[in-house]
Amino acid sequence: MVMVPKPVAEQIIEIYKRMAREAKYRPSAPADMLGQIDPDYEGKIGEEAEEYVTKWWLQEDDGLYDLGCCDFETRPAAVFATEAAHLLNNGMFNRANALALLHIAVDELQEMED
Repeated sequence: MVMVPKPVAEQIIEIYKRMAREAKYRPSAPADMLGQIDPDYEGKIGEEAEEYVTKWWLQEDDGLYDLGCCDFETRPAAVFATEAAHLLNNGMFNRANALALLHIAVDELQEMED
């Protein structure tokens, strides 16, 4: 069993619930390849969040995150967002640069939507 410090677990659970609530994104919910969540799994946010805590902590603690693979169109936004994450993982003095990269990533995605 993975031992996640309680304050970290609580923080990640709240983050997961915010992703579900604010972005309609539930990475631990069973879904098809198009992101459609199995209707039988609705209302199980707590279980998903607990599973996510363990998965996230193992990756963070090892310093290895599974980012998957980009497609050509989304690669620029993915690179900007990934580099922002690298900066955020290197401490609070990198926040301004990380924020700038995240804004660029958002701009890239918005251009695709226009």
